Amino acid sequence: MKGVFRQSAAGLGKAMLVYVVVVALFSAMNASSSVLYFWMAYALMVPVSLMSQDEMAGFDRLCMMMPVKPVTYVLHKFLLAWAMMGVALIGTAVMGAVDAQLPMMLAVSLITSAFALTLMMHTGFHKGRWVYLAAVILQVVVMSAVDSVMTELGLTSPAAMNAAMLAVAVIVSAAAVPTAARLFERRMTA
Repeated sequence: MKGVFRQSAAGLGKAMLVYVVVVALFSAMNASSSVLYFWMAYALMVPVSLMSQDEMAGFDRLCMMMPVKPVTYVLHKFLLAWAMMGVALIGTAVMGAVDAQLPMMLAVSLITSAFALTLMMHTGFHKGRWVYLAAVILQVVVMSAVDSVMTELGLTSPAAMNAAMLAVAVIVSAAAVPTAARLFERRMTA
């Protein structure tokens, strides 16, 4: 497990710096809750970048020869996505752009990242980059549509609905990790 984290630490610093700089620039241009859409969609970029580096260097294949279980490799990528969403939430709180749609945006982001990462573990990065692009587009479209419908109808997300949405998103994300690990192992052993 330490080998997976050490290997990814080299690329993580650069990817994190790019993530924070891009998000800060977009936030400075428009300090509103709509920036959170971008933050949440872009949160998946860091683990996807690391997956690309792993695949180009052959580390994903090497990982299968090491005493590292596939679930460890997969969990590392999911933890990075969740950590980037945490950075987005902290940035939103610092900007003061927290609103009633925040839990809904987080739930949609968790679910789309779970599906995108699971499919990318199955197909690999180079084949799965279109999956990533489709997931980001779908995420932005869904969040924008729900936000405009809620605004048009004058609805705010009730606390019970937010809690239920987040619970479903956490369950889907947690269930995606072992599924992605099985798909990753199947791809590596094929």
